[in-house]
Amino acid sequence: FEPLLGQDLVDERELTAQRHLARVVEPGLPASGMTYASDEDLLPSFELAAQVHALVDDPLGFEIVRLSRFDPKRNRATLGFDVGYWGGDFSLICDTLIAPKWHPAPEEDYEALRVQTRRLNRHVLFDSEEAGWAFRHWYVQQPWAETEFEPGEIQVVRVDAIF
Repeated sequence: FEPLLGQDLVDERELTAQRHLARVVEPGLPASGMTYASDEDLLPSFELAAQVHALVDDPLGFEIVRLSRFDPKRNRATLGFDVGYWGGDFSLICDTLIAPKWHPAPEEDYEALRVQTRRLNRHVLFDSEEAGWAFRHWYVQQPWAETEFEPGEIQVVRVDAIF
């Protein structure tokens, strides 16, 4: 973790929380975050998530959510469905619409992107798993898209609120 500081790989605004997160994630998991089966950036319990949350500089700027990739059924806590890497912090919705950084759409594709994301809900997530998979299918075909290193690396993830 420490060697990454100053290399634009670690957000230096939340160092205390990030250091604690690095200490509590399961030891022995790869540090890269690139294996699609990995849960290394996910915390196994609400208690650990609350510890990290308490250490961020602005706790009101963050919320704890529950993620699921194998259970597409909505429940009363479901906010919607995101598309991105499991066990990582890459969201296609974020990188194409909210804060394009790594793989922004070129201006000539804005209209196609608008059409693809018209099914986003008030939480800026897709309302159904099917809509998430449809967006993923369209996205991976774009020449500017993130490249999967392994097939199936980019997945649809259910996002639930924690009450």
